[in-house]
Amino acid sequence: KKSKRRQITFDKMFSLMCGLYNYLSIQPEYYVLMLGIEGAGKTTILEKSKNLYLNIEGLDPNRICSTVGLNIAKVTINGKKIIFQDLGGSRGLRSIWEKYYDTCLGLIYVVDSTNDLDKLRESVETFKDIKKQTNGPILIIFNKQDSDSIFPLPLLKNAFQNDHIPRNNINDDYNNTINNNNNDDYEDEEKEEEDKEDTYDDIMEQSVNEDLIEQINPMFRKSHYLKKEKINNSANNAKINFKKNRLKSSDINISNTIKEDNIDIGDSSSGNSSKYDSRPLHFQPVNALTGEGIKDGINWLVEHL
Repeated sequence: KKSKRRQITFDKMFSLMCGLYNYLSIQPEYYVLMLGIEGAGKTTILEKSKNLYLNIEGLDPNRICSTVGLNIAKVTINGKKIIFQDLGGSRGLRSIWEKYYDTCLGLIYVVDSTNDLDKLRESVETFKDIKKQTNGPILIIFNKQDSDSIFPLPLLKNAFQNDHIPRNNINDDYNNTINNNNNDDYEDEEKEEEDKEDTYDDIMEQSVNEDLIEQINPMFRKSHYLKKEKINNSANNAKINFKKNRLKSSDINISNTIKEDNIDIGDSSSGNSSKYDSRPLHFQPVNALTGEGIKDGINWLVEHL
């Protein structure tokens, strides 16, 4: 009897030690969904991620075809075991996406940046449905930045940040996106001019001495209009410089784009507000063929899991 009790006690201790070892040694798993409409480049990014993190050769991009079902990649990043789930993006396969939402702790949404308005509209509408049903941080990848004809990054960000579907005239939307961010500067200058005019009128109305008015009037008018002319010239120069810079920025260099356009929008830690409430959101321009920008975006996502 004593030997049996000792054996039972030993078995319990062994099970306890095994459980403690597994608890301390096994890395937690984080499931990350990789979604986007068909042809956005999800599988190409997944294969390039294997090369970047696991140092193994992924599939040749020329041999990658549309995903039917599910592609999986397991990568350990900063002590976290990340399981990427790449799901097919054709209309017939999107119905299975919702089956993976419950286990999803992060989302990578891949967008084709090439100048195709119909695809962009479809991508924005699809993303609006996904974000309502998923949790965790969101990484939006603007892929194919190496293409000859792509949408401007400010337009893409505005489309997904504000659920804004671009009109037929892309240039109007792009100009409105930029001009809205710069109207405040011009409005301040106009307000300053109006305040100066009001000051002049107040002085003239409050002066009861006609002789004094006659003395002040020419000098004040001359000083006032010289200042007004200077302000108008400054405003015109600012508008001209802004238009020149906007034209230059339309020719986007991919390396500069990735450095300058990594912008977090809607991250609760940054204090920015958006339609994503407190969910961290990050936009990342990417060239999937070279891998440029992929690691920066994924590292951000892992940090916020």
